[in-house]
Amino acid sequence: MKKFKPNASLLAGCILVGLMLLMVLWGWIATPYDPNAMDADLKFAGPSLSHLMGCDNFGRDVFSRILQGVGNTFIVSVGTVAIGVVFGILIGGLCGYYGGWLDEALMRCNDVLFAFPSVFLALVVISLIGPGKYQVIVALGIAFIPSFARMVRSEFMKQRNRDYCLSAQLMGASSLRTMFVHILPNALPVILSSVIIGFNNAVIAEAGLSYLGIGVQPPEASLGAMLSDSQSFLYKDPMLCIFPGVVMALMILGFALLAEGLTEKKK
Repeated sequence: MKKFKPNASLLAGCILVGLMLLMVLWGWIATPYDPNAMDADLKFAGPSLSHLMGCDNFGRDVFSRILQGVGNTFIVSVGTVAIGVVFGILIGGLCGYYGGWLDEALMRCNDVLFAFPSVFLALVVISLIGPGKYQVIVALGIAFIPSFARMVRSEFMKQRNRDYCLSAQLMGASSLRTMFVHILPNALPVILSSVIIGFNNAVIAEAGLSYLGIGVQPPEASLGAMLSDSQSFLYKDPMLCIFPGVVMALMILGFALLAEGLTEKKK
């Protein structure tokens, strides 16, 4: 019997991602204060029992805004990865299974999109459809499709000539059934690792776009926008920058450790 070895990266990643999910649920169920409520008497108020992370330059509770920002980041990340995975599986699966002219045509288009950095491609899409939370989901989702498509194509090409796949074809299984009932489940471990990495990249991309002012729009909170707004008050109240920066760093670290842990476990 193989002895189980604890995976430190996987455990640490699960803890950090679990904390993030708790913050998301807390923000959705009941924030301590209205994230957009302003109070002139509380401008730049320091951390206290009433306001755990203090208040910003408008007198808004920083902790409540961070909870809302984490929730927005989670929504954008889920939407982005969902679009990338669904269309990536469809495109990559068709190319990897059928090959030939279909593979050449779709992969050449995919390569053109893949040549551009995902954030740059998202900026192009946003310039056409405008800024906003849901526009960012569409823009980043489109930008993430090429990487998922290439990964799925590679897996389908490896699996399509395996014995179980050939047996299914001999038994009369249709191409679609062979692709999505037999091949796809065997490709899921690799897809899962890519999804975790995709979440990590989506968090960074959303924060970057919101930092530039073209992501989540005011008055809604975003970690990237909070970092951008706090720049003007870095010497007056550095905590306005430190708190959202630490939370975002822990989110990114959590997904990175989770992806690394899953990779180590497969080995």
